[in-house]
Amino acid sequence: RLVLADLSIGVFLWISISSIAPIGLLISGYVSNNKYSFLGGLRAAAQSISYEIPLTLCVLSISLLSNSSSTVDI
Repeated sequence: RLVLADLSIGVFLWISISSIAPIGLLISGYVSNNKYSFLGGLRAAAQSISYEIPLTLCVLSISLLSNSSSTVDI
């Protein structure tokens, strides 16, 4: 198996790292110094967050069914 590190909290680490992406969308919209770019950044961040919530619930339910939060065991 090609495993970099067997973390016991791999699923939670994956969820926390993937939830950082909307911050970049907000910052890129704010830095452009344009009203419409900022609104577009807000819309993209809201859309990203709204897609993350069901994805997180699905991943956590699979983690609960397998009784492990390690990505190797799942």
